[in-house]
Amino acid sequence: FQVAGSLALNIVSDTTEATVTSGSTVHAGTGNVMVAAAHHEADTATAKSKVEGDGSSTGVGASIAIQVLLTTVTKAEITDTTSLSGGNDVTVTATSTRTVTTKVQAGTSGGKVGIAPAVALVVDTGDTTSARIGIDATHALSLSGSLTVAATHTVDLTDSRATARAARSKVAIGADVVLPLVIGWKTSAALTRSVTATSVTVAAHSTAEAAATATASAVGNITKTKGGKSADQTSHSLVATDPNAKTKGANGIGTSGPNASNAAAQGSSKSGAQAGQSSSGVGVAAAIAVVWLDTSNTATISTGLTVDATGGAVPVTAQDLT
Repeated sequence: FQVAGSLALNIVSDTTEATVTSGSTVHAGTGNVMVAAAHHEADTATAKSKVEGDGSSTGVGASIAIQVLLTTVTKAEITDTTSLSGGNDVTVTATSTRTVTTKVQAGTSGGKVGIAPAVALVVDTGDTTSARIGIDATHALSLSGSLTVAATHTVDLTDSRATARAARSKVAIGADVVLPLVIGWKTSAALTRSVTATSVTVAAHSTAEAAATATASAVGNITKTKGGKSADQTSHSLVATDPNAKTKGANGIGTSGPNASNAAAQGSSKSGAQAGQSSSGVGVAAAIAVVWLDTSNTATISTGLTVDATGGAVPVTAQDLT
């Protein structure tokens, strides 16, 4: 009995804040005021394993890569009851970018029985990016220049993949699962204080991209005189979302998932065309790929405020590309 195993695990939590704290007094004069928070992160998990056997041995080659991306906060804020007087251009911006790479390979070859499971799992939960000017009913902003409140939020999970390959003399099983899950991913820009400026802009822009690719193959080979069944199987499954996808709902939540049965059937047909029936034995291959995205995006000016843009329009924009 032979076993090879590989585990890659990331657990990440991060906070990036730029704030003018509550109760502060800022005299800007004729200068510019900038409050900016920027977060840039790359998360990578790679797991590989392979068993090579001979004779009547049983081999298991298993690989698992897990990324748990916990609460991530990127915030730029002039908080409630902060007094800001004077100032030319005032800019409050929060920017967050995250790239997630998860790759898994598992395999067995030689010997009698081989099992190759592979799992690639990403859970991104509680990732928020916000830009805000807080409440102060007694200290309206009076600027000689422009006011900008903007949040930009990006995540890329397009490189999530698993490959499982099993080849044994009697029984071969190759199976893999790829699950990139994004839950509670939020972007917001908010103005909650009256202001007079040459221009006023409130904008929240977000882009969430994800793809899952799962490939499994199995080849079993014994002679039919020993009771073997002729079988070669390959399963391949791919799920992807991109900014041009039209599957998200009106509330900005996008969910994508494959039909696992159809994916496996298509993969088997493809294998038959490429590999033929040159071997006998039992081979089982299964591949599952699922993408789940739960996102929200808001840009707001609170009710009851006076917003005077002496130079023209006041754009308030929320854009979520999922």
